[in-house]
Amino acid sequence: MRLRIKIDELKNLLSKMYFPNEGEKEEKKYWALFKERFPNLEIFWRWFIVPATRRIENEKDRTSRIEYGEGVHSSIKRIVSLHYFIFKNMLFCWQDSEDYRKRLSYFYDFWAHLVSILDLTEIFLLENYKLKCTCYWREIDIPELDKRTFLDKAEDWYGSEYPKRRNDFLKKWRPVIWGIHKRKDLLASYFSKSEEWKKYDRRSQNIRAYRNFAIHDIGPGKIERRSKDGSRMVWVPKLEKVSRYKTWQDFYRILNNGKGMDDAITDQEIMMSVLSQVQSMLNKLWTKPIHDTKKLFEKKNDILLEKYNIELL
Repeated sequence: MRLRIKIDELKNLLSKMYFPNEGEKEEKKYWALFKERFPNLEIFWRWFIVPATRRIENEKDRTSRIEYGEGVHSSIKRIVSLHYFIFKNMLFCWQDSEDYRKRLSYFYDFWAHLVSILDLTEIFLLENYKLKCTCYWREIDIPELDKRTFLDKAEDWYGSEYPKRRNDFLKKWRPVIWGIHKRKDLLASYFSKSEEWKKYDRRSQNIRAYRNFAIHDIGPGKIERRSKDGSRMVWVPKLEKVSRYKTWQDFYRILNNGKGMDDAITDQEIMMSVLSQVQSMLNKLWTKPIHDTKKLFEKKNDILLEKYNIELL
């Protein structure tokens, strides 16, 4: 056992932990960029990540304090790593939007990093869900299909989806994939189909569609114009409007004709706006794992404490 501590002492210790004084180098430097819209990022770090490190062992060396404590379980380390790389990709998105037009790939880099945030978020939340179930001796509700049920589902999918997917393959060479178990179905269960989850699910689909068009297809196109004061403006389709333009030439032609400006937004404006929206949505989703983790600590859950290799008195 690496540490025996009273729960009130642990709470008092954690209450003094903030990114500016106890985060790693980049958390200290850049946290101010995100704390207004995503304060729960720091709160989860305080309750879940700090107890996994030597910060709670009264380690004095600043470098050693952020290291994992002895015996911390790999499932805890995985959640810690996912959480950190969500922060890192938010930082990358911010850099893409700040350094816009300084490199040719800035706009496409932004969408790649943004969807990485969504992917990491969904895996992070599922790992928290799995941990919660483990701590309460439950299995995640993923029904194991018998052969007959599997074949019935395959037949339904063939009738409703296969012709459309085949056409997509012929037009855009997208692989024909049948997803039996889907992340979003499990996450809908974890969040009890809450409005916060539904809002995230809808917006994430919009973002993924924009990313696919920008990166995996011929792109939505960027049109350069000069404003009245002579400054350079780069216009792109709005998030909700991009599906109207099958090719970048469609967007270019409509803007060249003096039409379509209601569908257009500047490159920096869409990046800053979407990143802000994502932070606000994730802040609401983080409430769930924060609540679950605090409850497990307060109940002195044996399985959780074993994974942290600590004893609460």
